[in-house]
Amino acid sequence: MRLGYGNALRLTERRHFDRVFKQAIVRRTHPPLRLMALPNARTTPRLGIVVSKRAMRRAVDRNRLKRAIRESFRNEQHQLPPMDIIVQAIPGRNGMNDPAEWGHALSLLWKELEGEA
Repeated sequence: MRLGYGNALRLTERRHFDRVFKQAIVRRTHPPLRLMALPNARTTPRLGIVVSKRAMRRAVDRNRLKRAIRESFRNEQHQLPPMDIIVQAIPGRNGMNDPAEWGHALSLLWKELEGEA
């Protein structure tokens, strides 16, 4: 089983992000992260990540969080339903700089999303 994260598994265009933001049927929040998802016509899930400067001031912190989200998705992708998924950092939340919090929130979000299949 291959656990890659190629372009086929990414939301790359603004219109794809806009579609999920406007029409998401799954919305879950586990601070410091929020997940929105919408079924797609593909056989695999696709991931988009939104980490704003308001959520994390320093670029190094934003990049570290994005790497953690990508790695978590890469490991869980085979259990997830075929959906377009956006994971967003929530501005002003405690635990934003704690990788243990990110991991815990991501595992809860993936578990809840598996139940939506």
